[in-house]
Amino acid sequence: MTQAVGRLAARCGELLSSWGPVAVDPIIVERFREAIGWPGDTTSTAVPPTILIHLKEVRVNVHQDERPREVIDDTLVNPVNGGTRYEWMRLIEVGETIKGQVRLHAATMREGRSGPLAIIVTETRYLDARDQVVARMEKTMVYRGAAS
Repeated sequence: MTQAVGRLAARCGELLSSWGPVAVDPIIVERFREAIGWPGDTTSTAVPPTILIHLKEVRVNVHQDERPREVIDDTLVNPVNGGTRYEWMRLIEVGETIKGQVRLHAATMREGRSGPLAIIVTETRYLDARDQVVARMEKTMVYRGAAS
């Protein structure tokens, strides 16, 4: 586990994946508003900022018992969600196009109660058509090692 974290720490800042551009479609926005309980407002073009998290569409085969997963390093498996932090720079408008870039932000080790922990943080930057950052998301994944 220590070697995996060392390899990842050396890659901090590296682009892991990118997606888009994706148009912020008015029908998708309305469905999302309904799902989160925002009242319908046909006069507003503002989009709930949390929709950004759902723009990257991951195709899932619902006929297989397999959940989608990101592989950061082949030796690190079965992560536990360590939390997510969001930062919005401005509102998103219906009709805008957004793209995302996921980078490796940090890779560290620490000692947990039952053994070593690898803490891996990725950063997603959401960019508009002018490549301006409109939001950021930091996602922390915790991997457990064998007890010493």
